[in-house]
Formats: sequence, C-alpha cells, structure tokens
Amino acid sequence: KKLVLEVAGSSRPWAAVRKKELAILRHLGFRACTPTARDLLDRLLRDSEMSLGKRSLRDSSAWDAESYAKCEKLSGFLLELGVCYDPEAIYGPGRPPLVAALASLLLALLALGAPRRCAEALQNPLRLLEDDSAGAAITEVAEAMRQRWCQEERRAASGGSGSA
Repeated sequence: KKLVLEVAGSSRPWAAVRKKELAILRHLGFRACTPTARDLLDRLLRDSEMSLGKRSLRDSSAWDAESYAKCEKLSGFLLELGVCYDPEAIYGPGRPPLVAALASLLLALLALGAPRRCAEALQNPLRLLEDDSAGAAITEVAEAMRQRWCQEERRAASGGSGSA
C-alpha cells in the first residue's frame, strides 16, 4: 500500500489502480464471470475429446468420432431440456452449474452405451464438487432430464406437437 501511495503521489490512488487493472485484464482477454452449465459442458466435452483421442491411438476399441459427436449433441440437448423444462432441478438449492453439466454428459454416455472409461474420465470434475451429496444431486438432475426426455419422446410418438 505504501508503495502505491508513494508512486501515485496521491492519497486516494485506488480508483486509478482498479481502472488500470481492468484495462490489463481486458487486454489479456480475461473475463471474470460465472460459467454457465453449458460453458462447463462444453469444457467437459473438449477435455474428454482430447482424453479419448489420446487413448484411441493406443486402443482399437476406442469410441469413434461419430459416437463422440452424438454424445456431444445429446448431452447438449439434455441440458437444454433440463434448463427449459425443469429449472428447479437444475438450479436446486445451492446447486453449482457443474452438477447439471455432469448429469447431462453422464446420461448421454449411458444412453449411447459409451465405454466405461468415458464415464471414468469424469472423476476429476466430480472431485471439484466438494459436497458429499454431489452424487445424489447429479443423480437427481439426470433423472429429471431423463424423465423429460421420455415425456418428449412419448409426445412425438403420439403425433402431438413437441415442446422441445
């Protein structure tokens, strides 16, 4: 503090310091914001794609690019269904957006019959959820997404106009 006061030559330099800090952060492309569940899902998908790509070089039974693309689309769709039609489950009490992102990705992996190692690759993001009830929250959100998905499939099969 003393250094800033001496260099600035003013007794109230903090407004100028904050302004310069923000200018530096903007120049560096730093954006201070809260990521959405979609932002986190996109990051999880990018990370898993790199992880699976590295494994496919060594493993002939690796998930192919077409399966990965299906998973990407399905997990995004499931997340949108949840956000639009069951926001109480997605944004439940104190629930971080990572819960919805993980739930949609895990449900998509399960629905598409992904190899077990695909779900196991999500252990690091799961550890970020420090709460002991995180597993239950992910299960609850995934179940809400699954139920809405089934409801939309029944509506489409009966010829009714779908809401999704």
